[in-house]
Formats: sequence, structure tokens, C-alpha cells
Amino acid sequence: MNLDGLRTALFTKLNVSGLTSQLSTAYSPLAAIFYEIAPQVDDSGNPSAFPYVTFNITSDVGYNDKGVTGTNAIVQVDVYSRLHTTQVEAIGEIVHGLLHRQALAFTGHITTECEGVETITDADGETRRCMLRFRVIAAA
Repeated sequence: MNLDGLRTALFTKLNVSGLTSQLSTAYSPLAAIFYEIAPQVDDSGNPSAFPYVTFNITSDVGYNDKGVTGTNAIVQVDVYSRLHTTQVEAIGEIVHGLLHRQALAFTGHITTECEGVETITDADGETRRCMLRFRVIAAA
């Protein structure tokens, strides 16, 4: 799978006003959507840095099924909030709607399926996180 193409397609799909309007403006002019790790704002404990979204491609495994070759990638999208659990869940629902069974604009994309959603409180006791796992299948 062209991982650069997948990263670009994911960012493009997530970088829409329906999602970005729900996120922090502390990173302006950037949208608060980041690949792997969010950049630190001046005071990373500052509640105005939240909410934000990160995503990461955690694995990419090839397959060959009856002469059809392709890849099977796992993408994790994390939504972080310091406000309350309902905020992180609501933003997680927006992310789910943008990616689950939706077309991604990269060569060979077949399907994107949500495989799980989990909402937790991080170890700091203040940060809420909604973790969404997606399987992205593409033909080679």
C-alpha cells in the first residue's frame, strides 16, 4: 500500500469543517488533526490545546487471495479532550462517520471498516481519549 497516499487520504477525509469546527484553535493555522503526534503548544497542560485528533498507521500487511494481491492496514485514530467524556465521544462519532465504510481517495482502496471504539481516561486523570481502530483494505 502506498502509505503516503493513505496518510494523505486520511487527513483529507478528516480535515472537513464538520470535524475541525469541534477541535482546538490553539494550533492555528493548522487544523488540530495530526499524523502520529500532536506538536506541543506553549503549555501542553493548557486546556485550550484540546480537543485534537491524531492518527497512525499501526500495521500494513500484504495478502494474496486467489490471485488478488493487496494490503491490509490498521489505522488508529485518537481523539483527546480535557472537557468531558461526552465531548470525546461526540467527536469520535464524527470521525467514525467520516471513515467507516467511506471511500478514501488513494489508488487501490477497497474498503475501510471500523473494528473497535474504546473511550478511556488517560493516566493523568484529566485527559479523555476515544480510540478508534480501522482496517483499510486495498488492492495492489
